[in-house]
Amino acid sequence: MMTNLHKGVGLSIGWVLLIDTFAGSIVLLSLRGVLLWTELNKKRTAGVVIIAASLVAAVVCGLI
Repeated sequence: MMTNLHKGVGLSIGWVLLIDTFAGSIVLLSLRGVLLWTELNKKRTAGVVIIAASLVAAVVCGLI
């Protein structure tokens, strides 16, 4: 079932756009959270490492 939702099988274009918009907003929200966290703690190196690792993980998951 999750594969069908991921691919949008049997769903109208409205639902596909809603799911894609929700996924994009979750990604942006998490990135903004990490950026705000680095501003609060003033440890930019830890924040940069977390962001870089997140981006690498997202790219790897996207290629699989």
